[in-house]
Amino acid sequence: YLHPRPQELPINEVQITPKEAVRIAEHSIGSELKFTRISLRNFKRMTIYELQTKKGKVLRVDAAEGKFIPMNKELATKLVAEHFPTPLPRISDFRQIKDHDLSYPAGPLPAYRFEFEHKHGFESHVAIKSGAVSHNDHYTRIRNIIVGLHDLSILRLLFKDNIFYRFLLILLAGISSIAALSGFYLATMRKRKRA
Repeated sequence: YLHPRPQELPINEVQITPKEAVRIAEHSIGSELKFTRISLRNFKRMTIYELQTKKGKVLRVDAAEGKFIPMNKELATKLVAEHFPTPLPRISDFRQIKDHDLSYPAGPLPAYRFEFEHKHGFESHVAIKSGAVSHNDHYTRIRNIIVGLHDLSILRLLFKDNIFYRFLLILLAGISSIAALSGFYLATMRKRKRA
């Protein structure tokens, strides 16, 4: 892969200090926060402060105008476009998801889901808390389903709210393991008798 050269930060556009960015973020959230990381970076022709809390939440403040940038559809679209290798296809569906499903079996929740009008069925997910972006298409979803059948994660998705079914799933997995081990033992014993 060829990595793009890092863009130079236009320091002359920065009008606020990191302390002021923290104050703006805390005022917008309405509570005092402890930050583990504060960084200054270019983002879609803007210079922004990214402030990460101890719980992993990322807040953004415009370094030129001193405005808090909330996580909404507009920001999520910019985050997806930043990680997308080509210009964004047309968005066919946008919604917030609060539960994992076959299309998004793991990852932070809640998240925004973007579905694009593209022949490969691209979808992108943006974690609302951290702004982490993940992409998938038809092929990765098929691969995830096949992997899910082997590690039983699909069944966990289906039965996540029902304790009885989860217990039954664990019981059946235990019985299957015992059956496989006893079958292996009987096969080796039979092989030894023949020898």
